Formats: sequence, C-alpha cells, structure tokens
Amino acid sequence: MKAAAVLAALLAAGAVHAQIQSEGGAVYVAGDRFSLEQAIADATLENVGPDGSTPFHIVAIGRESRKLTIRGTKRNVREAVRRIRSAGGTFYICERDVKQQGLSQKDLLPGVRIERGWAEKELTQPARNDSPVPPALRRIRRIC
Repeated sequence: MKAAAVLAALLAAGAVHAQIQSEGGAVYVAGDRFSLEQAIADATLENVGPDGSTPFHIVAIGRESRKLTIRGTKRNVREAVRRIRSAGGTFYICERDVKQQGLSQKDLLPGVRIERGWAEKELTQPARNDSPVPPALRRIRRIC
C-alpha cells in the first residue's frame, strides 16, 4: 500500500523528468535533477494504460543508479521495477556508474541492463539509417 501511495503522490505532483522520444520508445532519464521514482511515475503515466503499453526505457545515472541495485533499493522501487518490466519497460544503468560504484551484473535488480556509452570515435560519426543499433539504444548510449 505504501508503494502505491508514493507512486500516486508522485503522479499527483506532476513529476517532471528528462524524456527523449525516439523510434523504439521513449527514454526517461533519472539523474541529477530527477529521481528514479519520478521517472518511473512518468513512464507509467505516459506508457502503461488500458490499451496496453508502448516500449519505453528508463536510464538511471549517477547516484540514482544505486536505486537499481539489490542493496540500494527500497521495496517500493523494487516492486515498481517489476511492474514496469512486465509492462514493456526496460531499465538501464550506465557502465561507467557500475564501474565507479564497484558493482557487477549480480548486484543489480533482475532485468536491469548495463549499457556502455559511445566511444569517442563513435560519437563523431554520423548516425546511419542502416545501423544495427536501434534508435532508442543509440540515445541511451549517448546518455551513458
């Protein structure tokens, strides 16, 4: 019940986050100014409905990435992650944050993916339409 109350309060407050709409679904970024809980609330409000869901992705960077670890999460976040994943959402933590915190895949909540950022060479190359990397994943790699 407490998790539902927190989520409802966030929704009522009109939580704002960085959202990037791209082919392959929206990308929500939890970081310096926006909490993971805010990103989850907005992703739920905008993508999960009675008609089903659209694909979407949540990236936790910096201190917010700790909330997607087994030891750093709270029960309400763990339950929200499970619900979001079953509704078509995907969670990512940047590889740089994993390394900085001394984490590995086994330290993360089930289903959370580690994503690397683009290498300097990759950032300077223009995006190709025939690229095997989907647009949403390209966005996530730019963030990381």
